[in-house]
Amino acid sequence: MDKIIPSAPAKYPLTNIPESRAITVLKYILSEYVKPDIREMDKIPNTDGYLVIRNEDHEPIGKIEVQIKKCQMDFQESLNINVR
Repeated sequence: MDKIIPSAPAKYPLTNIPESRAITVLKYILSEYVKPDIREMDKIPNTDGYLVIRNEDHEPIGKIEVQIKKCQMDFQESLNINVR
């Protein structure tokens, strides 16, 4: 007879919440001319997905494979990014 060993499910990594927030912020910043396809909580090394670059008519003009990393930045700092 097999012995049943009680166990708890694996914990989420400590980086889960900061990485999810970083991805959300990036999607917001780039939303006008970029269509993101970014995976969260995946185990594929060196890539988190890709960004499709669009022109003013929202036609795709390029695709970039990306890996997202959270910056060590205070949320009080502001970002001034011009994507045009």
